[in-house]
Amino acid sequence: MAEVRCRRAVLPVERQDGEEDLESKDNPHNSGDPVSHDDVDATDVGGVEGTQESVKKREEKDQGETKPVEEKTGEKEDETDKQMPSPVKTSTRSSRSVMLQRLVKLFFGCLAAVTCGMMYAVYLSTYHERKFWFSSRQELEREITFQGGSGLYYYYYKHMLTAPSFERGVYELTRDNRTVSGQTINVVERLSLYPELVTSLLYRVTGSQEVIEPVYFYIGMVFGLQALYVTALFVSSWVMSGTWVAGMLAVAWYVINRPDTTKVDYAIPLRDNWALPYFSCQVAALTGFLSNNINSATEMFCYLLMSATTFTFVLVWEHSHYVLFVQGLALFLLDSFDLVQPRKIADIHKVYLSSVFLAYVLQFQNPRLLSSPLLSLLVASVLARYFQPVSCVHFLSRTQAPMAAVFAGSPQLLGTVKLCSGWTVTSLPLFSDIHLLRSSEDTHQVYALRSAEDIYKILTSHKTNYVIVEESLCNELSHTKGCRIKDLLDISNGHVVYDKGEMYSFSKHGRFCHEIKLNYSPYTNYFTRVFWNRSYHIYKVNSVISFQY
Repeated sequence: MAEVRCRRAVLPVERQDGEEDLESKDNPHNSGDPVSHDDVDATDVGGVEGTQESVKKREEKDQGETKPVEEKTGEKEDETDKQMPSPVKTSTRSSRSVMLQRLVKLFFGCLAAVTCGMMYAVYLSTYHERKFWFSSRQELEREITFQGGSGLYYYYYKHMLTAPSFERGVYELTRDNRTVSGQTINVVERLSLYPELVTSLLYRVTGSQEVIEPVYFYIGMVFGLQALYVTALFVSSWVMSGTWVAGMLAVAWYVINRPDTTKVDYAIPLRDNWALPYFSCQVAALTGFLSNNINSATEMFCYLLMSATTFTFVLVWEHSHYVLFVQGLALFLLDSFDLVQPRKIADIHKVYLSSVFLAYVLQFQNPRLLSSPLLSLLVASVLARYFQPVSCVHFLSRTQAPMAAVFAGSPQLLGTVKLCSGWTVTSLPLFSDIHLLRSSEDTHQVYALRSAEDIYKILTSHKTNYVIVEESLCNELSHTKGCRIKDLLDISNGHVVYDKGEMYSFSKHGRFCHEIKLNYSPYTNYFTRVFWNRSYHIYKVNSVISFQY
């Protein structure tokens, strides 16, 4: 019975892999030695107990092996989490990648522009040498190659080099009695000889007498300016198109049509060969200055470059003011259609005026500059800007608005409105009254990133009938970000956040003062334009909203 019970106790135990080996070592039945029944009974009982112990040990061993696996898995997950980049790092890397791409594009574009200019200068030098066999000729024969009367300019260049000193040479040219019979003239003023003066001075100062002949130094200066001409043309096309491939196409077009665009092949000393490269640089700087997507530092650089090149262009060439007149007329047309910011047009006019004034002084009070069409255009533009506020006030004084009409606008402008028309206004230029300050902040919301409905509710809360939008505030640009009225409004309204020089917008609406000028719904549903010029836009706040699409 004991044997039966022991065997029954053994039967429920299921064997697992590896138990057979253990039992073969511990259980004597597995050996070939004979055993007695008593030994069998004892062995069976001991086998049951040993089997159970081996099972427990196996389970503990498996659990012990499982825990390190789980710990390793957890460690791998932690390492994977650590390796996963955060959104902030991803955005930083993407911004760095974009910045790197821009720098690479800028580098190769500038390299292509400079390369085109240098290759063009080498081409001109080689072409000039092969056309005239310049190096194998005598000095007199070389000078004869300056055709079209251009040799006269080179004569004064030689005169400056043979003078005892630079100052003495300038004095003799300003009181020249050897050129025109019976007359003493100022050839510097008559012929615009500043290129020859500067070139002769550089030849003296740099000590080039022992390195290069005067004629090669002279034509080298002209060919160098032609290289600058082509480089500036490349940059202008690049800025306007956004790709430097367009710059290469523009340079190719210029080189192909060179006989129709320049006389540098046979009349090197002519004034236009000295002046047009500066004009090309002025156009490139003007193009960059008129761009809307440039920062303040780039804008200032373009403005300074435009000022310097405009002045040099006027000083070097007597016909330059006619070219600038055409340019100024084109800018006037762009300004008339509100395609250019009025502030930038005013800055360009300042460049014109200062350049003409300085050239007038350095050209010994040249009367031709005072009668130039450019100066007439500038005087007309200044008068037009002066009469723009006058026309606005004149409209307000003769408008058929009811006596109880209320006008909204900037406090400074409303003071003038009150003075000239007597209408009721929403605010005054007083900064000690908290209620007027809050009213001014509300009316200035027309320059914020607000919807037409929001502005309509704000203005009607002040019982406004007419609102005046000023271009100087709507398109205000400043070298310091965050200090303009529209910047302060955006920050106060929580629509814009500045972080490390970057601006992030959180408004789904465009700037109201920009959007309302486009005359589309829903702005036309709430407001009706009754007057506008380049400086002011006056809108009537509709008492009855008409939903037109």
